[in-house]
Amino acid sequence: MDRAGLASVLATATLLLAGCGGASLSLIQLRSRASAICTAADRKLQAIPPPGSASNAGRFLSRGIGALAPEVRGLKALQVSGDARGVYTTGVRSVSAEVNALRAAARGLARAESTVSAFNSLQTRLGPLQKQADQAWQALGIPACTTH
Repeated sequence: MDRAGLASVLATATLLLAGCGGASLSLIQLRSRASAICTAADRKLQAIPPPGSASNAGRFLSRGIGALAPEVRGLKALQVSGDARGVYTTGVRSVSAEVNALRAAARGLARAESTVSAFNSLQTRLGPLQKQADQAWQALGIPACTTH
């Protein structure tokens, strides 16, 4: 590869990395990007109708997972440094654990676990995770990512 070709490849790689959050974000940038990610997920969550019956519980959970999983991926892709890093990591890990709790409840339903039992267990698991995530998002000034 000649110098011009190498320069072109490097320029393209630099642009791709910049677009993927390769560089650490300022707190203002972090707030803006995380808010956009969480707002998009919240819109999807708000569009999910309540299950209405036990037979729709699995679909309800699947749709929730479908809304939150991209949020977790998007939040994980943001690069955070400095003092905010630990708090941000706590927030992202908590939301990721919420998605895992939803998946566990969906698996329970698929194994014919009682809907009431699955949702009670889910509620017990989600409460502390949501509290932990909310505390992180509030500390960072990212209210769009709180559970409201």
